[in-house]
Amino acid sequence: MKKIFFAVLILLILSAGCSDTKKETVETAKTILSLPDKAAVTADLVQIRNSVNFFYAQKGFFPEDLGVLNLNLNNPESDFIYDQSKGSVKHKDYPQI
Repeated sequence: MKKIFFAVLILLILSAGCSDTKKETVETAKTILSLPDKAAVTADLVQIRNSVNFFYAQKGFFPEDLGVLNLNLNNPESDFIYDQSKGSVKHKDYPQI
């Protein structure tokens, strides 16, 4: 009787642990798959911000839009939010970067 009780107890513990592990594995996989996209956005933002600052240093005003800079970006220019009055740039999907 004790053996059956312990066997059932172990099965319950293992089955409860498996569901959490599966959920964590899926979340980790999603995070890992999004990293290359985030890295490309970060690289684009660095390139855009440096170009905007260089443009401002040369001409004394910020460019009207990002198309003026003729940059070779990983993401389309339409994905970026540009504020000409401040010269600031954000990505629509990653505004915290």
